[in-house]
This record gives sequence, C-alpha cells and structure tokens, in this order.
Amino acid sequence: MADGQHDNPEDKDKREANRMDFIVEQQARIDASLELVGERLNQLAARDGVLSGRQENLTAQVENLTTDVENLTADVASLVHGVEDFKDEVRGAIQNLIVANEVTRDLAEQVARLAIQTSQRVADLEGQ
Repeated sequence: MADGQHDNPEDKDKREANRMDFIVEQQARIDASLELVGERLNQLAARDGVLSGRQENLTAQVENLTTDVENLTADVASLVHGVEDFKDEVRGAIQNLIVANEVTRDLAEQVARLAIQTSQRVADLEGQ
C-alpha cells in the first residue's frame, strides 16, 4: 500500500476528519492568538493615549514654567533698576549731607571768629 492507493474509504474518511479537526483546532488557536494580539494592541494604544496626554500636560507645564521664569526675569530686572535708582538717591543724599556738614563747619568757624573779634572789640572798648 503505497501513498494510500489501496486504502479503504473508512480510513480515508478518518484521515480526512482528522485533518479537518486539526485545521479547525489550528484555526481556533490562531483566532485566540489574534484576539490576544488585538487586546494587547488596544492596551498599548490606550497606554499611548495616556502617555500622549501626560506629554501634553508636561509640555503645558514647561510652557507655564517658561512664562513664569520670563516674568520673574522681568521682575528682577525691574527690581535691579529700582535698586540702582535708590542707590543713586542715597548717594545724592550722602553728597548733600557732606556738603551740609562742610557748610556747617565753615559756619561754625565763622561764628567762632566773629565771637573772638567781638570779644576783642568789647575788651578794647572796655580798656579805653
């Protein structure tokens, strides 16, 4: 019996049924595997959506932080300008105090000289 040439019809039917069972079983395995692959793809797509949402959230946060840093930089520049103005005012006030001190000292010296001159005149007048 070579290559099933003299097989009886029942054996042929059994082999054909076994083949069909094998094909149906394989198809069921393939379908189950495809279903698992589909579920996994859906999970990955959902995760990708979550990650995409997180990325958008992070991008918005970075943009907000960038805006905050720019505003802070502008505030610091304004503060530095204000401090410079205040420093100039203080420097001017100190200069005015120095001048006032010199004028007061000069005035005190003049008053002392006048007092001495007046005292000498009074002494001269009393001595005559």
